[in-house]
Amino acid sequence: MFSYLFGVFFLNRFAKWKLITGSSLLVSLLTGCLILLPSYYIMLLIFGTAGFLIGATFYPVHLEILHQLGGTENQGSVFSLFFVCNSLFGLIFSLIGFGITSLPFSDTRQTQLLFLLFALLNLTASIFSAIYLRQLPEPHVVRTRIRLSSIGNLVTNKRLWMIIIIVFINYIAYTNINYVLPYLSETFHLPVRVNNLLSIIRVYFIGIIAAPIAGKITDLLHSASRIMGYTFLLHSIAIHIIFFLAAMASLIGFFVVRKLNHKSSS
Repeated sequence: MFSYLFGVFFLNRFAKWKLITGSSLLVSLLTGCLILLPSYYIMLLIFGTAGFLIGATFYPVHLEILHQLGGTENQGSVFSLFFVCNSLFGLIFSLIGFGITSLPFSDTRQTQLLFLLFALLNLTASIFSAIYLRQLPEPHVVRTRIRLSSIGNLVTNKRLWMIIIIVFINYIAYTNINYVLPYLSETFHLPVRVNNLLSIIRVYFIGIIAAPIAGKITDLLHSASRIMGYTFLLHSIAIHIIFFLAAMASLIGFFVVRKLNHKSSS
């Protein structure tokens, strides 16, 4: 959240292509430093700096670009195309990373190769940003100072707080799945590799299918809030089904073990 506030400041003062190009290049250099595997605290500093750069530049800039390209009628289509491409490339490079962890190397060498891959990807992103995003028109922005009265209006805005609460709840629901998967792998006795593949499929492959559908429905209904309401409802139902299946598996296992023990004792 702290980096997002700075993102608004940067977005009003610099060209969008410069922000993405510069941040991608800096993140690439920082990730390149991680290949040397410095001390623990240096790695924390590098990760924190890279996260701040991404939060303060990439996220606000790419949202601004998508809003600019989508206009008022095609927001859903533009955003869905972005998420399809994002999920597709994320799936490809996650599988590459999964393949790196399967190589017959030590954990140290595998980690270095993953950092190298991430550094090269950010370097490639900076090059493409410098070439293609420079062609986007830059709307005229009036550079005004951030005043305390403006901050006060934001703090007292009820709609803004409602959006923050919705996003926060969505984030909690999304991150909880990351904790559910290890539990499911233990309950259903899934190997670690299968669990990792399920994580990749959950994050990327499903997005490739779901994003175009959600984008088309959003443009038809002209209401993102209704789509979010339906999504939260389906998400809740899916979570309850997952826990029901896990509980049934544990319950069946309990009765099977109890019956076997009863037969052996008799």
